Amino acid sequence: MINLMYAGNTKVFDGMLTSILSILKHNNDELNIYILTVDLHDFNANYLPITDEQIVFLDKLVKEKNKNSVVPL
Repeated sequence: MINLMYAGNTKVFDGMLTSILSILKHNNDELNIYILTVDLHDFNANYLPITDEQIVFLDKLVKEKNKNSVVPL
């Protein structure tokens, strides 16, 4: 089992996805991927958190490679 943590907002989601796809390409182990995000749009309208829908998408993606992998909400 490999534990990973990503931190960021919606602006880094594409990079996060690219990184996870690369890990999936080169690894068959079970992954536990944790997403740390925060809503700071009060300070800047661009600082929106990664959405639950995006996390669910990532969870489905990792489960395609290993059914025991997880990206929890």
